Amino acid sequence: MVRIALGQINTTVGDLDGNVERMSEWAARATDGGADLVCFPELAITGYPPEDLVLRPQFVRDNLSALEELAHRTADGRYVMANATMAQRRTVPTASVASTGWSGIST
Repeated sequence: MVRIALGQINTTVGDLDGNVERMSEWAARATDGGADLVCFPELAITGYPPEDLVLRPQFVRDNLSALEELAHRTADGRYVMANATMAQRRTVPTASVASTGWSGIST
């Protein structure tokens, strides 16, 4: 049986560091509670809705750096979330997955 936790947290638009902090705290609680997978809402790192922030390439790069930081902080569990990335000079929605013992992101 796979235990799935829903990380339904309140995030703040543009507060990448604060949102990563809330997500890592929730992921730790969920993992300690026996969850095998933690699912976060769409654009949890950026806060929802990010609106014109995702049109700024530096904000998208900062979002991806925050995603890497979250992967390092939650290296003892698994999570999945939707976020934004750049592809061919456009911002596109992606899904990111991190897994135990792996600090990278697969989109």
